[in-house]
Amino acid sequence: MAASATIELPDDVYREVELSAASAGVSISELVVAYIESARERGSVKAWDEARAAFTTELRAIRQQEKDQPLSAKSLVRKALALIMADDSDADVEMDVIEDTLKSAIALDDTYVEAYVELGWFYHALLDDAERGREVLLHAAHLLRGLNKDALEGLVDTECELNPERSATEVEDSFRRLLIPE
Repeated sequence: MAASATIELPDDVYREVELSAASAGVSISELVVAYIESARERGSVKAWDEARAAFTTELRAIRQQEKDQPLSAKSLVRKALALIMADDSDADVEMDVIEDTLKSAIALDDTYVEAYVELGWFYHALLDDAERGREVLLHAAHLLRGLNKDALEGLVDTECELNPERSATEVEDSFRRLLIPE
């Protein structure tokens, strides 16, 4: 069974959440937790319940998918997030299961930055281990550094070609602010 047929949150929605988290400079789980806590503070029990229900549905779908085929690194990260957030008696798992799920994602794809980011936040926020969290998040930052360098070079080249009146330094500065929000 294909992942897109069983996962409640469609890939385009998940990509939107990924982009929102990236632009806010937080992990996906932090963004979701902030949303849920905001809903709770506003007294919106419905939004809280709907978010928890969505993660519960996603967790069940991922577990079904797991029976049919191995999970990708992205699906493993989604599973870990669902394990954390689901409102499901079956989701009462030990922290080591969540940690192992995130580590499995990294073992499958050691360049998947989101797996490192989520594992780092997991250590820091859920296990209260800032040292291990920092170590993993630094690795994610090093992976991103290479990607950001390549993206920045491409953006500067294309922008200078499209707008020759702009200096390369001006263009690079504007795109650096895009890649590294203040």
